[in-house]
Amino acid sequence: MGSVISRPPNDALKRSNVKLQAQHVSAFNRNAIKWRSWKKKTRAAIGTAGLLGALDDQSYASRNKSDNEIIFHLLQVATSDALAFG
Repeated sequence: MGSVISRPPNDALKRSNVKLQAQHVSAFNRNAIKWRSWKKKTRAAIGTAGLLGALDDQSYASRNKSDNEIIFHLLQVATSDALAFG
């Protein structure tokens, strides 16, 4: 018989991915020229962590509050030093 590989539950994998990808979400410095690049890289990091559903789909975010909260915190950290657009 083949060996059975034990895998952590989906939530544990997601948390692990988030920890790995959080370092790839760089701070947004309010530079409008670099907005598209920052957005693309940030979406890629969030997608790699398996969380784009919470970012793109309001009903998914409502049903998956922990994913939504993780997205909020990732974006909060990335924009904490930036001034609001005026």
